[in-house]
Amino acid sequence: MYLKNQWYVAATSAELGRELLQRWLLDEPYVMYRTEAGDPVVFDDRCPHRRFSLSKGVLAGDTLTCGYHGLSFAPDGACIRVPGQEKVPAQLRAHRIPVAEKHTWVWVWPGDPDKADEALIPDFHWMEEDGWTVNVGYRQIECNYQLLVDNLLDLTHETFVHAATIGHAELAQVPIEARRENGTVHVDRIVRACDPPPLFAQCVKFDGKVDRYQLIRFQAPSFVWIDARAVDAGTNDFDTGLRWEVMNAITPAAPNHLHYFWGVSRAFGYGDDSITERIQGAIEQTFDEDQEILEQQQRHLDLDGSEDMMTNVHNDRGVVLGRRLVEECIAAEAIG
Repeated sequence: MYLKNQWYVAATSAELGRELLQRWLLDEPYVMYRTEAGDPVVFDDRCPHRRFSLSKGVLAGDTLTCGYHGLSFAPDGACIRVPGQEKVPAQLRAHRIPVAEKHTWVWVWPGDPDKADEALIPDFHWMEEDGWTVNVGYRQIECNYQLLVDNLLDLTHETFVHAATIGHAELAQVPIEARRENGTVHVDRIVRACDPPPLFAQCVKFDGKVDRYQLIRFQAPSFVWIDARAVDAGTNDFDTGLRWEVMNAITPAAPNHLHYFWGVSRAFGYGDDSITERIQGAIEQTFDEDQEILEQQQRHLDLDGSEDMMTNVHNDRGVVLGRRLVEECIAAEAIG
């Protein structure tokens, strides 16, 4: 089950162009492209004639022609040509999906098109914040989208999985504080007087011990923001320490397959290409480590046949609140 009346990231702005791009989202196939004017277009990837994939067709100008029987469609979905037939039935249309472009991502609304308000797009303005430098990426992972959300809401695993980059021993010893406020789940962890993890020490010069902050926000069904900070211990000097916003937009593709769009925007080392390159490598390494675990976890869950055998501990409090929020949103949508 998915939340349908919701904006999801379908592609990065950079990857969407004049080539037809097929992408599965929420168990459905879509085809997307840009018009000659640069506007994004997204259709259900099924020709209304005989259900062949429109993504296997040809884009010429702003006209998409099906590769099976040659029916042609305008960007609004209207069929403008049927080979061997002068009159085109008005009801013969490709199903166009509401689409918007914001925060360097292309967003789609798979639910009721009359409810597709662009004001509801989650706020990822840090992707383009003046005076900040951003690292970005996209990958596909073979697991249920909620497992990745769980991973981001409980960062205890950094101690054990990411010791070479962002993890350290003290992190796992400090319990989280989790709460739900106004439809958002918050998970906070503050570690006092700890050694800076390897990546932090490579990016910012600290005097010694640091106070480390992980302030996490979750918005249903699959958006996570992590306000990560580190300052010299006892100073609360956020102007000179390390601060970055880790932004995570997760789009389900199928029950055991997801699209992961991410950005890490930092308020230090502005414009320093060497730091940007170092951070990119470290982030990709941590995500490689996470992906291996998540995909193995999914394989084991498939063997179990359900998630009933998983148990919760204190640091899963944010995970529990997040999953409960998603369940409530889906149930409310079903009622209408």
